[in-house]
Amino acid sequence: MIEPLSDIVKVNVQSLDDEHELCALALANLASVRTVDSLKQVFHIYLKHFTHEEELLDEHLYQAVVHASSSKQSGFSADGNARTSHFSDHARLLRDLKEEILRLEGADESVTSKDFVNQVLRDFEGHANRYDDAYADRLSRAMD
Repeated sequence: MIEPLSDIVKVNVQSLDDEHELCALALANLASVRTVDSLKQVFHIYLKHFTHEEELLDEHLYQAVVHASSSKQSGFSADGNARTSHFSDHARLLRDLKEEILRLEGADESVTSKDFVNQVLRDFEGHANRYDDAYADRLSRAMD
């Protein structure tokens, strides 16, 4: 059985909340049909959303981190660590989908397992409710 997606926190940035809804719709479709095409749909929606989110975070919250990394400054940075961890989790979510798409295509299979779909849904919930919730207030204030 595939457990439905739990509620995803609102980040109070309308474009990102709208994108989270698109992710949730694609994930609901994946849970329903479990096809390679539905996996690809989730991958492409994630890619677009993650790229947009990273751009907004770099522009509004992580400017100093981006500048420091380009000038090779070192030392502890809470924002730097948050950025690295968050963006790395985006890469992990995309990598997991891509690997399953390639595995299914290589095996000439068209449907993924319920276990894999459950993991994808739990990973999105965990990501959104851990990483996105952590920046929500700061980003919405910075964008006002």
